[in-house]
Amino acid sequence: EPIERLVVDVPADCVGAVIEKLGSRKGDLVEMTPVGDRMKAEFLIPSRGLFGYRNEFLTDTKGRASWPPSLTHTLP
Repeated sequence: EPIERLVVDVPADCVGAVIEKLGSRKGDLVEMTPVGDRMKAEFLIPSRGLFGYRNEFLTDTKGRASWPPSLTHTLP
């Protein structure tokens, strides 16, 4: 199964919703770092878990966040 490394940069007041939604899509939070009034969170998530999530992500963060996903590896 393809696994993606997803690093999101979100406003601190939106990070809870992002963590909750990605967790329900089988995403594992690897690291979270505060950067000023924002949070940088890194997840490992199956590619299928990201299908249809982009619109929810933009809604949950009021369009104030970014996420450039990248493929890390494939599981058998």
